[in-house]
Amino acid sequence: MAPNLSIGSALARLRWDKPRPAPEVDLTTLGGRIKAARCRRGLTLKQLGELVGAAEAQIWKYEASRQRPTKTRLAQLVKALGEGILEEGPST
Repeated sequence: MAPNLSIGSALARLRWDKPRPAPEVDLTTLGGRIKAARCRRGLTLKQLGELVGAAEAQIWKYEASRQRPTKTRLAQLVKALGEGILEEGPST
């Protein structure tokens, strides 16, 4: 017998259990490349923040190009996401 799921939890599972494609971002900006790399790896803002020792809001600021990461934080992001975030233009 199937588990007893509410409609809300069933809808939530439909939305969040499937990998989502990376959103269209401006890959000419560092923030856009960070966001694209994070989404390709299936990480949330919070998960990436935990990997690099930053708050979720801080990662959002980097992705929105509202703030540039320091050299130390950029090195941590490169370690977590790969060197492709440093290359201007589309990365795969």
